[in-house]
Amino acid sequence: MPGDYETYQWTDVTDERFIVWMRVAGMKNFRKPWGIIHEDLPEGDYKLTIEDNYPVSSFQGQKKFFMSTTDTYGGRNRFLAISYIVVGAL
Repeated sequence: MPGDYETYQWTDVTDERFIVWMRVAGMKNFRKPWGIIHEDLPEGDYKLTIEDNYPVSSFQGQKKFFMSTTDTYGGRNRFLAISYIVVGAL
């Protein structure tokens, strides 16, 4: 429906998921998180359904699903986070 823009996906430019998706990747291999889980998940089985809405075969792209943890510094590469802190302190 024209004018009912809130029902369409990716139309809210203030949406965190849209902002992350549109951010330019600095390298050819990159990860763009879709969401963050702020609490512990209970033990059990989970079902994940993924829809292929954007084909990547035309440019030899790949899609992968990752679940990971982060720490206080944000990512898995602490060297970069510590380097920023050291340079910022100088």
